[in-house]
Amino acid sequence: MANVRKQVREEGTRSRVPLGGMSQKLQMSEVDMKEFARRKMKTRWVNDRDGRLHQALAGGYSYVNPKYAESLGASAVQKGGDNIDSRVGRVVTKGGDEVIWAYLMEIPEKLWQQDQDAKMAKLVEQEKGQVQGGGTVDNPYGEGLTFTRP
Repeated sequence: MANVRKQVREEGTRSRVPLGGMSQKLQMSEVDMKEFARRKMKTRWVNDRDGRLHQALAGGYSYVNPKYAESLGASAVQKGGDNIDSRVGRVVTKGGDEVIWAYLMEIPEKLWQQDQDAKMAKLVEQEKGQVQGGGTVDNPYGEGLTFTRP
């Protein structure tokens, strides 16, 4: 069964999600994703737990304006709170007494790429240290499997 959120939406009309159709509650339509790409923004769902929202805001992320995530529907728009007029959020777990919300956030591609480059540099340094320390890196997947980094 095809994912109905991937259906192409005609300009000026609302996307149609058939009742009972398969969909993932955090997935946006291709139209919405193309708009983020056009604006040179990267998106990420961030759980409202353990200070993650504040970490994201400090790292350059901002809450997505609901007009850029129309395919998630009106139920995903949360009004007010924390001096925010509105933001896009969903309940992601209801374990026991705890309800956890995730909020859709965005960051400029340039900052996102800087973060990715920093993560890769750290990983490369860790791998170099493993190789220099013992001569080889233990391969938990067995002989014959190798990896390289650019």
